[in-house]
Amino acid sequence: MKKSIIIMLGLALMSVQSFADTRAQALLLHNGQGKSFDADQLQQAVNEAVDGDTICLSEGTFKVGGEGTLLINKDIALMGAGGDITIIGGNINIDLEENPTVHRHVLDAIRIKGNVTVGKSIRGVHIRNCWISETFNVQDETEVYDIQIDRCYLNSFFPSLSMMSATVTNSIISAVGKSGGGVAAPHDNIFIAGHDINFMNCSIYELDLYCKLAANYTNSIIYMSLGGQQPHNNTLTNTLLTSGTSYPTANHITKDGGNVLQNCYSFNYKANIALNNDHFPTFSLTKETMLQEGFLGTDGTIVGAYGGATPYTLQADGLSIKESVLRVDPDTRQLNVTLKVEKQ
Repeated sequence: MKKSIIIMLGLALMSVQSFADTRAQALLLHNGQGKSFDADQLQQAVNEAVDGDTICLSEGTFKVGGEGTLLINKDIALMGAGGDITIIGGNINIDLEENPTVHRHVLDAIRIKGNVTVGKSIRGVHIRNCWISETFNVQDETEVYDIQIDRCYLNSFFPSLSMMSATVTNSIISAVGKSGGGVAAPHDNIFIAGHDINFMNCSIYELDLYCKLAANYTNSIIYMSLGGQQPHNNTLTNTLLTSGTSYPTANHITKDGGNVLQNCYSFNYKANIALNNDHFPTFSLTKETMLQEGFLGTDGTIVGAYGGATPYTLQADGLSIKESVLRVDPDTRQLNVTLKVEKQ
């Protein structure tokens, strides 16, 4: 079984690489068999998939029909060639019935030029190595647990009352608590408390304090706070907060609002984020800047998206077979294959 899974994954990766140079195509993997679809047939590929399938996307741009939204209503994985070269030109709605628990990375190494919305109650929405050009959000009147976002760029991470638990790691976020385009969040006056929302090793450019999000920030950077209100019941550990007069984040986040600050730094550095529709946005507080300023975490790592045990990257994770051993069991006359697989 292990051999079959590894062979299937290898074939998928080779297939993606082989047709990436010609035109954008999607390869639907099902029971060891592959079926390819053109760039404008991505919804068809999803419709033909079943729970547990993987759709590999080559380099290029994939169109979505209808109202410009790709509907993912199954426990499947979409795996691209890289968050800067595999592009879905529209929105994505993750909308599974019957409150399921999914066990796969629904999106991996893809750039989504629109919004990503979770439309129904679900557990286990995992996204990594992606670039979401608009907003990641959860639709109201649902309960979504165990959201995991790793090594992504998010234009906007919008927490709602329906987002029960989420962990964002090693990511760059333009705005937390604001919808795309700088429009004020609908829940400005609602205090989101009791939800398990965590940011670890993140670089956050804007934190909209009107949203009153109670969250945990660890080994992170919060550069600009908007709204001028005191946030409540946040826990900040090993976090950088601006102390300049223009964007006084440190003055807004104090212990007076029930916040817990542990080993936090105040810094006066004018940061900026360069947004471009054609190029990956860059945050001026880079790894080199952190080293020069001496902003290290309690474990010796660099604070923000460039630190931690898993450095920030938008590239897809590749696997390669480093070692294989074939043995014959004389009693059962069966072959036993042991493979050592490592990330490239």
